[in-house]
Amino acid sequence: MSKDMAAAYISLSVGTLGNLPIVVRRVGARVLYDRNDLDRWADGLAKVGAPANDSDEYWLAKLG
Repeated sequence: MSKDMAAAYISLSVGTLGNLPIVVRRVGARVLYDRNDLDRWADGLAKVGAPANDSDEYWLAKLG
């Protein structure tokens, strides 16, 4: 998807998107973003109110 579409998809400005460590693909002069890459980036963000270590493995170990 285009830079404008990608920025809208993750609810950020185009300028902010350009500063993020997200892989882009170039097709000629076009710069494209893959939705899966955007989702992976968003999934890596800390969740508000979640403990620092909220991985599945952590919680499975806590539950025994």
